[in-house]
Order: sequence, then structure tokens, then C-alpha cells
Amino acid sequence: MLDEPLQPMRAFDLYVALGDSMSTDDHPGPGLGTASLLYRNQDRVFPEFAGCDLLALNSATRLLHLARDGFTALDVMEGLDRLEPCSGPVLVTLTIGGNDSIHYLNQRTPTSIAMAELTSRLSRILGQVRRLYPDLTLRMGNIYDPTDGSGRVQSGHDHFAAALHMLGGVNRLLGQVASMHGGRIVDVYSHFLGHGTRHADSTCPHYHPEDPTGWIIRDIEPNSRGASELRRLFWSSLD
Repeated sequence: MLDEPLQPMRAFDLYVALGDSMSTDDHPGPGLGTASLLYRNQDRVFPEFAGCDLLALNSATRLLHLARDGFTALDVMEGLDRLEPCSGPVLVTLTIGGNDSIHYLNQRTPTSIAMAELTSRLSRILGQVRRLYPDLTLRMGNIYDPTDGSGRVQSGHDHFAAALHMLGGVNRLLGQVASMHGGRIVDVYSHFLGHGTRHADSTCPHYHPEDPTGWIIRDIEPNSRGASELRRLFWSSLD
């Protein structure tokens, strides 16, 4: 099991998972996505987290899983009518921005316009969430670099290299918007460095000799270990 927290962790009546495939089961497998593991750990697969999930804090916690593979901020915004009211303590996690970045690059949208549009959409999402949930704990994940700084993904192409120029700006934006709305950013980017395309490359500046494992599948998606590590970050942020 993980180390005991320094103080009792807060229990929630409702957990709302918003965002993209960084939160879903699509690529890690059924019950093995980030939101699923945070809600209910799979003890046989990840015994380290036995007793470390939201249901362990409150067996009556409900899960509203609205994240979907491929979602952008616009998709999340357009689905806000599916949120369920709750007057008690609510946890909302949001993973977003990766698909937005790819979309803006494909459309050749000027960076200033892309950032302004993304800021506006995120502000609308978080504003609605805060209005709906008076007792809110908000956590947002920033975006990992699946290429470990190389710009080259698992399948060998380097189309993602252009996105690296946008990644830092989008991650800064995510942090700013989270703070503006009383939330906290979860630093996925730093935690995942060295576990992407170059995870087995000992010459990589981010190489982890104690754990040279890959956490990415299908070029940009989290595998089951990656999803568990995302869960680790969100869980730790609740201390």
C-alpha cells in the first residue's frame, strides 16, 4: 500500500470525470483508465493502491464519467448539460488540451487565436462546474510529451514535433485557468518525462534507470501503467 497521508483525506459524495482519453478506459482497458482507477482500484493489477481509492474514503461515492476519447474543450463544454447537481462535497477532474492542440495545428490556427479560444472555453467549463458544485475540489491535469522531447512518436513519424512548440504554452494556460477558478494543476508533464518514446534509451536526458518503463501506447495514449500513474498524481493531489 501507499504511505499513509499526513492527515485524513476528504471523502466525496460525487466524482465527476471530464475530458479526453487521458481519463478513459479506451486504451488502458476496462476498469483500468485513470478515472476508473481513482474511483475503484483494481487490487489484483495494482496492489500498491489497495484501499487507496475514492470508494475507500466513502463507499457511497457516485461516479459520473463524462470523459471521452478524442474530446476537445469544445466537446466538454457542449456536454455540460449532463452534469448532475450535488450540494455535498464533489471532486471534479479534467484532462484536456492535447486534442485541442492537434486540432489547432491541423487547422493552422494562429497561436494567439488558439490560446484565446481555449482560455474562453475552459473558463466557461470551470465557471459552470463551480456554479453547480458549491463544495468543489477541482483538479486539472496538464499534458504529457509522449516523445520525451524528441518530436518522434512510437510509430516513427515526427508530425508531433510541431505540437511541442505549443505544449509549453498550453500547459501554462491550463495552470493559469485552474488557479483562476480555485483549482489545482496536476503536473503530468514532469512525471511522464522519460516514459514516452525514449523510455528505453539510456542516452535520453530524462531516462529513469530505476524504472525504464513506457507509459504510452498508440503514439499518444496512456497504457495501463500510464493511466495508473495519472491516477497516482490525482490521488496524491487530494492529500
